[in-house]
Parts: sequence; C-alpha cells; structure tokens
Amino acid sequence: MENFKLETKNFFNLSMEEKKGFWQTSTEVEGFGQAFVVSEEQKLDWADIFFLTTQPKHLRKPNLLPMLPPPYRDTVESYSLEIQNLAMKLVDCMSKALNIDPEYMRAVFEKGGTQSLRMNYYPPCPQPDKAIGLTLIRMLLPSLSFSNLMKLKASK
Repeated sequence: MENFKLETKNFFNLSMEEKKGFWQTSTEVEGFGQAFVVSEEQKLDWADIFFLTTQPKHLRKPNLLPMLPPPYRDTVESYSLEIQNLAMKLVDCMSKALNIDPEYMRAVFEKGGTQSLRMNYYPPCPQPDKAIGLTLIRMLLPSLSFSNLMKLKASK
C-alpha cells in the first residue's frame, strides 16, 4: 500500500504536460481531470482525479493503464489484484452471513463485477467559496498503519 500511495503521489506531481496524455475526454469519466464539470458557474468538488477501470482487463482503456510509467503501471496492477482478492474475501464473508452458497456468490461477482480505481489529489484551493466537498461512502486506502488500528481497538 505504501508503494501505491507513493507512486500515486508521484503521478499527481508530474507536470501538466505529462498528464495531458491521460486527460478525460468529453465523453468519458475515466482519465485525469475534474469529475462532472458541466458549467462555469457550478461549485466544484475541489480535487484532481485519476479514474480508471482495472478489472476485468478487457474493459481497460488502452490509453490509460497500459500507458502509465512502468513503476506506477506495475504498482497499480499489483494493487488491483490485491483489492480483487480482498473483495472476494468480503464476498465470502457476506455469503456466510447471508447463508448463501459461497460459490454462487463468487460466480455472480466474478462474472459481472468490475473494478475501478479513483485516486484523488486535493491541491490548495484558490477559491474555496466556489468549491464543495461531500463524500458519502468510499473504500479508502487507509493512512493509518495496522499497528495504529490495533492500538485504537485495544483502547476501546
């Protein structure tokens, strides 16, 4: 995870010229840019994003993941596989809790499931009165180490 965070930070630190090759198009949300900008007057969720589909491989955009610089491309690939493994463990837990055949649940998620990654970068906002920030539910890459989580659990 630390490598993924470092490589993602390095990606956002690339020059704007280098990131142009990954820009979102007017018809796609995947890529680098701002999400859902529809007018000059709207309030923005002030963040640069990099959004891409990672699984299944046949849904990947050829101008995104395959074109990333090799260290980041390899890191995203490894992270994607780890997240996929974690998702299947969660599916197994859900199937057990719901008393549903785990093989059936796995088949449903493996057949029709997609995995996307959205990386956010929050630069300083020059016009905070024109920005919003709202997050409902997201699976986040934790910034706490596991030892901190264990200390947190032990203190309760």
